[in-house]
Amino acid sequence: MKVFLRYIGIFLVNAVTASTFVQTTKKPMRLMTVALDIQYVVQSLCFAFGLGMLLSSVHQYARYRSNAQAHPLARAATTLFVAVMLIGVSYVPSPKIY
Repeated sequence: MKVFLRYIGIFLVNAVTASTFVQTTKKPMRLMTVALDIQYVVQSLCFAFGLGMLLSSVHQYARYRSNAQAHPLARAATTLFVAVMLIGVSYVPSPKIY
């Protein structure tokens, strides 16, 4: 689990540092490039949170299997649905600006 959390931390650090890259060329900074960088960070965070929610839904399902009266299956199913939606949002194509 520590290795997985370490990889998520490295992934998030790479996403944040990639979005804060400042151009050193003399091209004017466009608002669209900043918006696309923010979109990239949001997509990366959606993917990371989706993976976390996926692990949470597996854990909730295991708790449901151990005691079905105390832990409803609907909670695990809803968490799984939200996890799939978050991971799906991270794969929405974005326009490329050069």
